[in-house]
This record gives sequence, C-alpha cells and structure tokens, in this order.
Amino acid sequence: MLEFYKITALGNDFVFIPEKHDIDIVRVCRRKFGIGADGVIFYKYNSDNEIEVDFFNSDGSHAKNCGNGLRCAARLMHEEKGTSEGNIITGAGAFHFNIKQDNTVAVNMGNPQLIKTEKDYFEVDVGNLHRIYIKDNYIESEIVEVAKNNPDYNVEFIMKQDDCYRVKVYERGVGFTMGCGTGATAIFSVLREFSDISNIKLRFDGGPLFLETSSDGIILIGEAQILFKGIFQGNWYT
Repeated sequence: MLEFYKITALGNDFVFIPEKHDIDIVRVCRRKFGIGADGVIFYKYNSDNEIEVDFFNSDGSHAKNCGNGLRCAARLMHEEKGTSEGNIITGAGAFHFNIKQDNTVAVNMGNPQLIKTEKDYFEVDVGNLHRIYIKDNYIESEIVEVAKNNPDYNVEFIMKQDDCYRVKVYERGVGFTMGCGTGATAIFSVLREFSDISNIKLRFDGGPLFLETSSDGIILIGEAQILFKGIFQGNWYT
C-alpha cells in the first residue's frame, strides 16, 4: 500500500507521494474521479532538514518550480520531521524555508530573472516562465486566450486595489488556479522595477501572499495546511 498526503496552500492543492512511482497523475488529480489536486509532488528526505521534491501538473506535465508547492513541502517536513527550518531541493535549485511564529511558511525564492519587457506585458523566469499583465480590469476569456497562445508560460493578470494587488492566475498544465507562489514572486520582481518597495501583499482567489526583500532574494510568505493523509487502494499505476 502506498501512502500519500493532501496538502494545500491558498487553495492550490497537491498530492504528496514518497519517492517516485509510476502513478497515473492525471487520474489522481481528477476532482470527481480521483483524489483531486492541481498537481502531484514526489518527495524524499536527504536528511532531517532537507527534502527533495519533483513537481508534476495535473495534466501529467513536469514543472521545474512551484512556490505554493515549496511551502507545502516545508509544512510536510515540519509534520514528519519536526523541522522548523531547512532546505527544499528542486529542479530549479535549493530553497531555504522557515516556519514563522504565526505558523505561516516563509521560503526564500531567490532573485527571479526579468527576461523580456514589452508594451503590455513582462516575462520573468522563476525556474518556470511567467507572463505578467498589469490591467485596470480583465475578463477570464482574455486570460484563456493569452494562455492558449503562450503554452509554455504561467499567465498572471494583476489589478491595483486599495491595499494590495489582485491577481488572476492561469497555470501551464493546470488552468485557472487559486494561487501561484512563483507567479507572486515574478510579480513582485516586476513591480520593484518601477518603485522602491521592500514588501507587498498580493491577493489571489485563494487568499493573500506576502513578499519581502532580503539580502539574498525574495521571501514568499503564506499559509500551508495538511488536509489529510491517505492510502492508495486498488491500481493507480500507469
């Protein structure tokens, strides 16, 4: 029998499976015929304060990085190892995390690379690629069209509100999601190009994410919660 965890960060949910298995990822992620998730994350421990993860989207495609998935991995390590500070190893590099006193999770996302600036959008590399649009308003069909024409990118449309920026996300390999940690990091890096800001709040459909500047990167702060632990029964393999 194979155990798994269902973990969420701002409604961006994942099935965590120990080690690498030939699991049918698409079936696992289906919301009415499987467990239901935005993705599957395989994990293994290198030590009591280092976890290695591999991200897969709900359509089965591979993802190099995932900010909400990183916070979920930190929460899992805290649950299983009692670790409040450590490192997460991904295909995009190593990320340091710590559990804060208010029980939120902070992850150092490093320094994203602004790779393209156009009249109406920005492209940023955070281990995965993001295309960011700053808008006065938007409709979902417009976002879908942009994502369709740029299949290698996560797409974020942002609008300024009173105390924060409102963000709508369409993720490669998933579709509309309730939050995106790498997207938040990419947005903060773009906004820093235009103003001298050291912290910001971004509001996604799933809730807020907070970002702040440190000496060695952008710190992403938000909640992550273990929903339940379960066991695969029957044949879930490809």
